[in-house]
Amino acid sequence: MAELSSQEYHLHGKWLESNGSAGERLNKAGVDFSGVELYGKKLDKANFAGANFSKAKLVGTDFNGADLSGANLSGSDCDGGEFKNANLSGANLSGADFCGCQFDGVNLTKAICVGAKLPAASFINGDLTDADFSKADLDGANLTGAKQGGLKLDGAAIRDIRGLVA
Repeated sequence: MAELSSQEYHLHGKWLESNGSAGERLNKAGVDFSGVELYGKKLDKANFAGANFSKAKLVGTDFNGADLSGANLSGSDCDGGEFKNANLSGANLSGADFCGCQFDGVNLTKAICVGAKLPAASFINGDLTDADFSKADLDGANLTGAKQGGLKLDGAAIRDIRGLVA
């Protein structure tokens, strides 16, 4: 299992603050972070394409604008995290806990979210095309303006969901 070094995190922070003119964008594509603890980290716009975050503790972590395409977040704890405008296309979010997470503008095309816990999550203007939310908890979620073509909700909890296109 990999860890993020303080140097990598510092350089990424400088890159974010300078809009890319200093520091270095965090690039951890395909890295195994299974079981890692990254509470409250600011990882905006980082590249984690194909990374493995299964059973990771990512509570309050900021992945806004990050590339998590094809990543494995199954069984992870992401309560209160932010994924605004992130790319999670083809990602595996099965059984993960995303209570109250922000996914506004997210790309979740063909993502596997079977059994995920997403109560009160916000997907405003996201792309949920062909995503599988079977048996997921979407109670109180907001899908207003989200693309929903091919969205699978078999057995999902959808009480008080907003913006669901029938």
